[in-house]
Amino acid sequence: MSWKTGAPASSESGLGGDAVRGGYVGSGATLVGFTLSNGYTYASGSPSKSGGGGAYVDDGGIISNCVFRGNNAYVDGGAFVDNGGIASRSLFDYNIATGAGGVYCYFGGGGKQLQCEK
Repeated sequence: MSWKTGAPASSESGLGGDAVRGGYVGSGATLVGFTLSNGYTYASGSPSKSGGGGAYVDDGGIISNCVFRGNNAYVDGGAFVDNGGIASRSLFDYNIATGAGGVYCYFGGGGKQLQCEK
């Protein structure tokens, strides 16, 4: 399994404009078998900036068989799945957010969560 690590912002909370999230998985992309940890987001704003410290999954992107551990976000610490994105067979553990901590799938935007654990 491979590791992808983000980085906190210089603010006390770790959230802010210079934070680094674990990854962005967009159109036509698939991320399989990675552990995403220590990812951070902006302290406010749209989900594309403030959601999913581990990953923002958008526009049909797919994450599968991944582990999201110890990520922080303003909303939805582990991952934010939107616009047809899919989170499948992944583990969400010890993620922190003001909103939800694990994974958020925006079903109105077509996000799907399949066989994930928390």
